[in-house]
Amino acid sequence: MSIREIAGIPLPYPGDVAPSGWLKCNGQAFDKTAYPILAELYPSGHLPDLRGEFIRGADDGRGVDAGRALLSAQGDAMQPITAKWTI
Repeated sequence: MSIREIAGIPLPYPGDVAPSGWLKCNGQAFDKTAYPILAELYPSGHLPDLRGEFIRGADDGRGVDAGRALLSAQGDAMQPITAKWTI
């Protein structure tokens, strides 16, 4: 597997500091010259901010989340839960 194949893939890591050569997806700007492959995937020069977020797969025509753009955020989708208890 080449670096081009894995560049840009968010990888869960159980530490506070990213390993050498890796960047944290915390919305930070990165040097597009130092990371040219990453710059192709994130031309803005900023990584997505995934702090406290769940990674969500693209709908890709399935129809369960139609209309959501790649790298977009999803707001709170919780609905009120009502129940009738009987004893």
